[in-house]
Amino acid sequence: MHRMKIKVWDLPVRICHWLLVIIIAFQFISVKVLDESMLSNATQWHFYGGYACLALVIFRILWGILGTYYAKFSQFVKSPIKTFHYLRGRGVQNHIGHNPAGAYSVIALLSLILAQAVSGLFTTDDIFNDAPYFGVLNDFWQTVANFVHHNVVYVLLGFIVLHIGAILFYKIKHKDNLTSAMVTGNKTVHKSVHSQGPFPWLGLIVCVAITALTVYLIIEVWPPEPVEDYFGY
Repeated sequence: MHRMKIKVWDLPVRICHWLLVIIIAFQFISVKVLDESMLSNATQWHFYGGYACLALVIFRILWGILGTYYAKFSQFVKSPIKTFHYLRGRGVQNHIGHNPAGAYSVIALLSLILAQAVSGLFTTDDIFNDAPYFGVLNDFWQTVANFVHHNVVYVLLGFIVLHIGAILFYKIKHKDNLTSAMVTGNKTVHKSVHSQGPFPWLGLIVCVAITALTVYLIIEVWPPEPVEDYFGY
């Protein structure tokens, strides 16, 4: 059967994917290594990483609507029934982009990263830095935000481990190198596949503009004025 390489993952998807990998690793290091070394700016850098994660998730959601064919949620998110049938053993060769199980993994990972980023907007390190919305919530919701930010991360790490495990499974059992595909964007497939069509440059501009504006409003415009604590000496 004739096979050929086609471009499946566009550049925005790949950049978004690998930046999330790098930033999430940095976030973990900034808390477990830099913060414990008592660097005064460690928390601030952690905040910056959270803002970047927030921007990447917002962009990926928008790109999942306006992006290329295989980047769109409408292309790879299937119904629970179809996903169940897939998990019972249907072949992976019918899915050029994300398979049905992988689609729900993407949704879960983006949701967990978004939960971490949003809850982090309400936190403080109690020493050097406060997040933009710290002090806005009442005691109950502040406790909820703290709980989410300090515990959902373990669920996120669990999903990351499962994600890596799935990559190894497809590599070993199905000889499908998902990591290579996410680096180059290319996959070897049957000749008769859906054409990506022209790259949606206008959609990219719209996604970048909305992402930049949204993050700017969240970080710079909407937060209340910080309350300064003054101590007499």
